[in-house]
Amino acid sequence: MLKKELSGDEAKSFVKETSLHHRVTGGFGFHETIEYVSWVMKKQGLKVSIDECPLDGEFKIWTWSFLTAWDVIDGKLSVVSPLVEVITSFHDTAVSIFKKSRPTPPEGITAELIYVGLGTKEEDYEDLEVEGKIVLAHGGTEAVTNLAVDQYGA
Repeated sequence: MLKKELSGDEAKSFVKETSLHHRVTGGFGFHETIEYVSWVMKKQGLKVSIDECPLDGEFKIWTWSFLTAWDVIDGKLSVVSPLVEVITSFHDTAVSIFKKSRPTPPEGITAELIYVGLGTKEEDYEDLEVEGKIVLAHGGTEAVTNLAVDQYGA
């Protein structure tokens, strides 16, 4: 039977453990997280089963299309001018890489960094040229990707 209470320490530990992994569907971190969550649930006396499906970019359940499975090897975002500073890296913050990220060449990419505010509405891009640039935004990742990358070529 599931415990009637969950302590703050247990909740914090759960969030900490699951946030350590980059959880792109089908990737290594996704599977590690599934195993951890399954272990926690079994420890609580729950019966757990894990369903599997092909992650080939074509599999669908109703209207939900599953992306092709992939793993991150490494990633880093740095400012290189006027000073050199690492903003974030995959090894420091695994969840900093978005599920729709694209691979870069081995030497990486150097591009202008441009801030678009929320980045979730057309007006966030008015009078800005983001094509070929790296966009920083604080809005929802799906909406920012749809506009900045898919529509405006960032």
